[in-house]
Formats: sequence, C-alpha cells, structure tokens
Amino acid sequence: PDWAPDGETILFQVYGSREGFARLRLVDGASLEFSAIPGSDFAHWSPVGRTIVYHAPDGLRVLHVDSGVDTLVVSNIRDDAEAFYAAWSPDGSKLYYLTRSPERWSIRSVPARGGASTVLVNFDDPTRQQTKYGLCTDGKVFYFTIGSPESDIWVAQLQGAR
Repeated sequence: PDWAPDGETILFQVYGSREGFARLRLVDGASLEFSAIPGSDFAHWSPVGRTIVYHAPDGLRVLHVDSGVDTLVVSNIRDDAEAFYAAWSPDGSKLYYLTRSPERWSIRSVPARGGASTVLVNFDDPTRQQTKYGLCTDGKVFYFTIGSPESDIWVAQLQGAR
C-alpha cells in the first residue's frame, strides 16, 4: 500500500480474478475505486496526490486520477532497458527509477510528463542485482538496496541533483 499525501487515502495492488490498483479513502461511507491495469505493480502517489506512477509491461506509466488519462512516460523499448520501481521528486516534477538491462542496473531520472531520461548511476556488477526494488529519494540523496537475498541499504548523493 501507499498513502496519499492527504493522509486519508491508500493505494494498493489487487491480484486475483481482476488485476490493477484500488484506492480507498479511509472515511465512513467511502467506496473502493478500482483501476483495472493487468500486469502492473509498484504504484506510488505523486507528492500532490493527483497522479500515480506505476510499472507496466511497456515501461513506467502515470495515471491522472481525476481524468483517468494514462500516459507512458518511460518506454522500455526506447531505453533498451526495463523500467521498474519509481520515486517522485519532492515537487513532483521528476521521476527517479530503476532500470534493468542485460549489462547492468541503473538509476535514471525523467521529467514526470515524459521525455528523454538521464542516467544518474550505473551499477557495474550485473551479478549483484536489485531484488527488493526499493528506491527512496528527496531528489538529492538516494537510498536503495543491491543484492540477493539480503542486502544493505546504500546511499548515493549526486552532485548537481535536483
């Protein structure tokens, strides 16, 4: 689950006879809102709470909750790597995410509206893969895990990161 910035709504993965994400306001009488998005996971609210980023079979997508518009912002084909777990910048203008290619894992950034991505970190040991898919950032410092089945928490501070 992922808490919305309003602190009153949660977002969570639904598996089974139907797949996708559900949103539930934690107030009396609220009904479950369901978005049928098969094959998707790792959903996270934007800092403003109007959009959700998630991993889909074709890359990273952003769902605009109010309008239902769903946009591909990171293409696996274009980047020649599979985009995974994403984290928002504090102001919601950028997405930071993990990618996996046959050569390596990377951390990249992309404008939240889509566009060209920037490689921030390349991990040069393909045998030490991400297995927990954790990534947390304030836009300047990244906290992540590497390794399997257990790992340490690593910290990277990027010069000029915004």
